[in-house]
Amino acid sequence: MKYRQRARIQYPQLYAEKSEAEANPEAKKFNCAQRAHHNTLESLPMIYIPTLVTGLKYPLFAAVACTLWSLSRISYTHGYITGDPDKRLTLLYRVGPIGVLGSLLISSYMASEWVIAGISKSIH
Repeated sequence: MKYRQRARIQYPQLYAEKSEAEANPEAKKFNCAQRAHHNTLESLPMIYIPTLVTGLKYPLFAAVACTLWSLSRISYTHGYITGDPDKRLTLLYRVGPIGVLGSLLISSYMASEWVIAGISKSIH
């Protein structure tokens, strides 16, 4: 909200126009804040499902992996809202997806176990 106010971008306009962002550094920061927010929203489904499935069997691992991802998103956003998009790619941002990858692998393995168990029950 504070970036929208500083940039003087009125609702319902989602982003500052290119000319506004070029002329006003606050408008560029607003665009960066919006993009960081939307990027996080776009990735949530890829985080929620593996975390929930992994949490059924390994709740501590799922919690740690999701926390690591959340911290990486905070780091990403703080870097991005400087107005220099290159600052979003911090070390913490690069480490965050490792936990998510672990959750994805574990949840995929668990799902395959469920499928195999279901098939073996139907055969017997």
